[in-house]
Amino acid sequence: MGKEGSRYVKGYSDLFDKLADSYKQSGNQEKALEILTKGTEILPYVGLSHFFLGMFYFEDKDYNKAIEIFKNSKIKDPTMDWLVEYYISIAYNLQGDHEKALDNLEKIAKEPEVRPEILREAIRICLKTGNKSRAESFLKTWLKYHPNDQEALSLQANLNQYFNN
Repeated sequence: MGKEGSRYVKGYSDLFDKLADSYKQSGNQEKALEILTKGTEILPYVGLSHFFLGMFYFEDKDYNKAIEIFKNSKIKDPTMDWLVEYYISIAYNLQGDHEKALDNLEKIAKEPEVRPEILREAIRICLKTGNKSRAESFLKTWLKYHPNDQEALSLQANLNQYFNN
């Protein structure tokens, strides 16, 4: 299909998402779900259409269903790996499975392109659960890949203080 064709197909996924969102905003959850589901049927090989469907369930707090669909979107489009894993981790955390969330974030934190929001979320969970050693590990990774990040440097300077309170 090539890059041009791929871009158009992803544009169609965006259109399904926008249409579903307009139904959702007007209170018609059922129609929004129908639109997103139709998007995955018409574009079954496009990970983004599955991701949008997963986000519908995530926002509806049906985290198990969201995780199931997110995993499917990653199979359809491996380039969405970090984004999908990020939301899977947040879903695990919201379900109270903090260790599973951290394990999942740890997998994607090993990439050189790791985004600060992934590490920020991991450290936030560590602070919430009192897991200082894992917080230090995530912070070390953050500084390795983003050595001049002011938020990471500030966190490094104050990490002991957060765990002593």
